[in-house]
Amino acid sequence: MKKTLTILAVLAVLSAGAIAVCHGWVNAARERVEIGESIQTGDRSDVAGLTVRYQTATQDGRLLWDTAFALGGELAPESSFRFTPDRDFLPWQGGDQVDLNVASGDFTSGGGGVLTDSHWDRSHDMLLEPARDVAERTAAGETRTETVRLADYYDFYPLDLSVSQETRASDGSRAWVSWNMYQADEEEYQKLERYFRIPIPADCMMTVTVEKDADGAVCQITCSTSTWEEDSAYLSQLWSAFGLVSEKGVYLLVDGGGGTSVGDSPLAVQKGIHFIPIAGREQELSSSNWGHLILDFDNIRLLHPLERGELMELRWSSDRSQLMVYTREDEKLMLTVVDAATGQVDQCLELLDWPDPTNPEEWVELTVADDGDLHAAEVNGGHFIALREEGGRCAPILVNGTGERSMAIDSQDTRLAWDGERLAVAYAGSGYGGSRIFVDTGGAMFNATGLRLEVWTAAGRQFSGVYEDLPARDPSSYVNDYYHPRIMGIVAGLSFS
Repeated sequence: MKKTLTILAVLAVLSAGAIAVCHGWVNAARERVEIGESIQTGDRSDVAGLTVRYQTATQDGRLLWDTAFALGGELAPESSFRFTPDRDFLPWQGGDQVDLNVASGDFTSGGGGVLTDSHWDRSHDMLLEPARDVAERTAAGETRTETVRLADYYDFYPLDLSVSQETRASDGSRAWVSWNMYQADEEEYQKLERYFRIPIPADCMMTVTVEKDADGAVCQITCSTSTWEEDSAYLSQLWSAFGLVSEKGVYLLVDGGGGTSVGDSPLAVQKGIHFIPIAGREQELSSSNWGHLILDFDNIRLLHPLERGELMELRWSSDRSQLMVYTREDEKLMLTVVDAATGQVDQCLELLDWPDPTNPEEWVELTVADDGDLHAAEVNGGHFIALREEGGRCAPILVNGTGERSMAIDSQDTRLAWDGERLAVAYAGSGYGGSRIFVDTGGAMFNATGLRLEVWTAAGRQFSGVYEDLPARDPSSYVNDYYHPRIMGIVAGLSFS
């Protein structure tokens, strides 16, 4: 018995020692980071004095790293690791979102569930009544197509509004409060519809095709309003609405047609920035990451009218006291800065000439990046302008009129730095845990993980390169796969020393 106990004691000691050794061996890699560098344009001297900080997460947001490295010389990254039992998403994940859309008459469904499930009625994102009507006249085993007048079914276009605002639960974890059509009661919806009133044009037609199987069950629905092309085109422009949400309310940038009409029907809503006050928040977030926003639909108002131009984008100023409205006017990119409280115009700026406005094939695309008091607006993949806020006003600091395409400007996850001559732009993909970005290597395009970095001056692009995590060089590759996802998640900071 004594011999057995002695053997067990020795084994226990050895096991504990082995666990400790393995623990140390596994955890030794957790803060060991190696950065790979691939320079496409320029050399290291062009990024001297620049420091990058980035954050990475894996294992469903439970393993997180904060890493920093200086550029211009040999790369010597420093990283700190932390573990959290609760998922802690990186700061760019989610965030505030506002969407306002008109119900679509162009959709296809592989079954009849959209006609019978009240879920789809409450979403108000599809014009279902004509499809229900045609389905009633469709016999078993029949495919029936009819073109109907949309105004026979609706007086106004149904609207789909959704708002979500990032907050924190009582335990400090990430959470959201929201409002959407599924939560709305009928009275709330009617108030919304009365304010954003868009009559159905008398001559708007909708083509509906319903297919039923031999048992009479709907197996296919196809609807289209393309027979009334003017209406379809107008509405697609009208309701490409942009939105922001603050503690006080929701801001909607809506192209209401400026008092014009759709067909013979006048539009009730005016083009501009509209404001919906937030009356309160119902947050029971200790056990759930979702709460409910209470919107005051009795006091929706036009905060600031916009009479001219194509509405392109709505953004915050650095302190969220001003709204930055980007428009296309007379083939120029314009910026109007509006006080978020009063609707007063604080500043108007002409930013860029629109590239090649005479080319009918020229696409229209605006990408805006914000980082504190720095902003960058890029048109059609090139021709960008960088702005800096100072004293509540914006001033251009750098214009790229060369047409060189920037591969590092993204609307959500871009970081900017300015030293008076050089503009640094860094982008590390989007989506949780990072994603793959396209890198141009002199004509060939390939998927690469990591961070894209560019430096621009008044003379054009001086530097471009890609930086990525490399696996540690030891036999325990699976350990390093666990500890290092090798995908940069978000650039948390970019600064010149």
